[in-house]
Amino acid sequence: MVVAKAPDRDAIVTLTRFQSHIVDTEIPANLSFLERLGGDRETVEGRGTMLPTTYAYTRHLLSTCAFGDCADGLTAILPCQWSYGELARPLTAHPPADPIYVDWLSLFGSDHYDELVNSTTALLDRLVDVSDDERMASLERIFERSIRYEGGFWDMTYGSPNAGSPDQGGTP
Repeated sequence: MVVAKAPDRDAIVTLTRFQSHIVDTEIPANLSFLERLGGDRETVEGRGTMLPTTYAYTRHLLSTCAFGDCADGLTAILPCQWSYGELARPLTAHPPADPIYVDWLSLFGSDHYDELVNSTTALLDRLVDVSDDERMASLERIFERSIRYEGGFWDMTYGSPNAGSPDQGGTP
């Protein structure tokens, strides 16, 4: 949806590179991680049930991308892309012994991934007039909501599937 709202060819190129990385690299890697960890591939291929935080986060992304413009959509999805690189990059200096963890770190802690994040953040910078206080406040609300959902998504690894969801005291 974000690509469809791109204002020009350069934005389309940047966004399709981002999309291609997700489709061609991240999804296959995540399915491999799932299988290596003993998970069931069918669960993520449409036959499972999303946990509340995942459902809420994806609905936030979908509605923001559908009803907003390219900058709104990019603002909504950027915390996911950005945070993975921020988490992985410093950990690559002293990788753990766990081969799955090492593979995850190499996926998101690379120069290639940093370049992809830099190009999408540069696109957002280009699309938005930072002197427009109302617009910046609107994008800030979108970004902060995505950050809270992203945090809740990570918190699920600690056994809290409702972390960050509105019914658990969060304010996403």
